[in-house]
Order: sequence, then structure tokens, then C-alpha cells
Amino acid sequence: MPELPAILGGNPVRPQGPPLWPVQDPGIAEVFRQLYVSGEWGRYHGVYINQLEHALQQKFATEHVHLCSSGTAAIELALRAAGVSTGDEVILCAYDFKANFTNILNLGALPVLVDVELDSWMINLKQILSVISSSTKAIILTHMHSELVDVHSIIKLCHERNIVVIEDCCQVPGAMLNDRRCGTLGDISVFSFGGSKLLTAGRGGAVLTRNPQFMQRVVLYQQRGNLAYPMSEMQAAVILPQLHKLDDQNHQRFQFVSRLTCLLNEFPGLQAHNPVPGSSYYKIGFKYQPEAWEGLTREEWIKAMQAEGMGVDLPFRSLHLIHSQKRFRAIHNLSQARKIDQTLILWHHPVFLGGTAELLEINAALTVIRNFARNIKNEMQ
Repeated sequence: MPELPAILGGNPVRPQGPPLWPVQDPGIAEVFRQLYVSGEWGRYHGVYINQLEHALQQKFATEHVHLCSSGTAAIELALRAAGVSTGDEVILCAYDFKANFTNILNLGALPVLVDVELDSWMINLKQILSVISSSTKAIILTHMHSELVDVHSIIKLCHERNIVVIEDCCQVPGAMLNDRRCGTLGDISVFSFGGSKLLTAGRGGAVLTRNPQFMQRVVLYQQRGNLAYPMSEMQAAVILPQLHKLDDQNHQRFQFVSRLTCLLNEFPGLQAHNPVPGSSYYKIGFKYQPEAWEGLTREEWIKAMQAEGMGVDLPFRSLHLIHSQKRFRAIHNLSQARKIDQTLILWHHPVFLGGTAELLEINAALTVIRNFARNIKNEMQ
């Protein structure tokens, strides 16, 4: 146990900071060696793009896979595949990644925001029917912070109204919901291979669908004599060995998060949700109550934990709080999304591949900050 918290001049619990990502992997090192020897790293048309597309087709039991430059690009391509254009409306959660909102606007369509579930950060499925209009073209259902949207509950309603369901799986590669892989539940699904993601190539994304017309729209939009939003052969090559390990690593993350959740809930003022069996754990969210920590604001608490070397951070901002009301439609007051905006804290995934030693470090950091919370508050005033 440190004598003082690091933010007050003590030694940090984890002076090296959070675990680095991506991890050093001999399999990845071998991929780079093969790329160098073969020259595939610099080619337009090598073997790895085809291999990764085939691997994703097999894993997600889908006919069509298109690789692209990012998850953000994948969302845009999915919206175009759905036929979204000027004057249409697209439903999404009021707490979602900003790029999903921006992509809708960039196509000339209008985002329609739905509040989150009570005590969650998932879209409120019961409110969706009330915001559907004759202009509704698509809905984006985002699996967020290791919780999974019950796509089954909404897809029939959407199909009866010719609304395309876009399943955003950027945070949950490999997750299972009711014995189905996330990414197989919607009409179109998207994945991200960004630098912080569980499957990472620094950048990259993918669009998956079983609908040939949707995929034709993606391909035709991308083709400009060359691909507009390409993934490189090098990126595809480094994703492949990670994909093979994904399910085992997700199981390891679940075991760690189960223990971490119990630990967090032992500290008053921290409320973590029970882990979702079958999910994958890119980030977990928990709610913070400053009154249980001597009035430390959420931002102050995060700074204190980061000083101890812990991988915690602020969440996304809720969309209705960072955009003009002229840029979206909402018929509910979005009070729960506002609450999430004010209380949520995220824990980043690299530590989730750890074990007892890492949990002891987390416990030590939480304990020293709790014991000195008043001192930290006074120092920060």
C-alpha cells in the first residue's frame, strides 16, 4: 500500500502506466518478416485481403465482406448500402460515437436520437417505435462498452417498416448474443480495426452483409478507378493471427472483468454492471458518485487514478449535448443520456488480459485514493 497517492507526491502503484496495446506477439513479428521477404506489404493486390475477407466470412457466416480504411468509413459505407440519402432519417442512441452522428449528416440525412435504457448506456428499445416516421430509412444499433443491444427485439419491427438495421460491432468483435455472433444479427454490420481495438491494424474497418444489393452499393461507391477507402495488404496480414486468438482472449477478458467488477462494487460510489456472458471487453463502464469520495469530481478522480498508472478515462459525450438541436430530432428529453454523460467512467481493455497481480494493483490504487480523497480534493481546489 503506498503511503501517499501519486497525485500528492507518493510513488504510483503502477509507475510504468497501463499495459501497452497492442501487445508484443511473436505471431505478428512473423507476419512482418513474411511481408518483408515477399514484398506483399507494398502491393495493391496481394493475398492477405482475400484471406481476411474469407476468414471473416467463415467466422460470421456471411456471404459478403468488404474491407475498408476505418470503422468510421465502414459506417458511412453501411449507410450508403442502406440507401440513406438527403431527406432521410436514421435512428441512433443519444449516447453513441460521434462519427455515427456525423456520417448521417454528411449524407444529408437527419439523426433521430433515442434515450438510453435506465441504468445502462444501451439504446432504449421501447422508445424506438415512437420516433419512427415515414422518412426513417435505417437504424444504427451500437454494442457499447461491453453491453450488447438486444437486436432480436427490434429487427422484426424494423423489417415490417422497411427500415435497415445497421449493427455497429466496432467495440465487440467476437461477442455472442443468444448463441449468435454479434455481426450476424442486423442487415449490415460494421467492424473497426483501429489502433485501440481488440483486433488492431492501427486503422481499418469492415462491412459485412448477406444482402448482395447492399454489397453492390458499397463496391460501386468505393470504385473510383481504385478503392476510395482501402485497407492495405499489411493491415489485413496483421489482423489474421489476432482473429485466430480472439475467442480465447475474449474468454480471458471475461474472467478478469468478472473479478474487476466485484472489486469495483466493493467501493462505495462505484457502480459497475455485471459482465455479460459472451461479450467481448474493449471497455467497461461504471458510474461514479462524487459524494462517496469526499466530493472529488469525476475528472479529479480520473486524474488521481491515472497518476497511479490506471487505464481509466472519460466516456464519449452524449450526442445531444455536443450538437445543435437544429441538427437532430428527438421527441424524448434524453435525461438518461444526460445522466450517463455526467457519471460514466471507462476502463480500457489492455489490463483485462492480466491476472491477480493486476487486480491487486487496482485495489491498491482505489484504496489509497479513497483514504486520501479529502486531501486530494483540498489540493485540487
